[in-house]
Amino acid sequence: MFGEQPDDLWLWAETGDRRQAKDLNTATAAKVDQYVAAVEAFAASNTAILALADELAAGTIEATLANSDLELGVETLAGSR
Repeated sequence: MFGEQPDDLWLWAETGDRRQAKDLNTATAAKVDQYVAAVEAFAASNTAILALADELAAGTIEATLANSDLELGVETLAGSR
């Protein structure tokens, strides 16, 4: 899910930009500014989550099972696992 969301962020940002370009009353403009800030914060957190997921992917069970017993033994003895 997080991997697909960056593809849609442009739409959310564009929606905020279009709303900000309109002649809005003060209260509505403040809400739109909150929306734009929330989209920016979401984009930043999504990027951080994807970076962490990439970092953790090396230690998944699938990555471990992809190695042979010999490779796992050598990595364990070397202290890298």
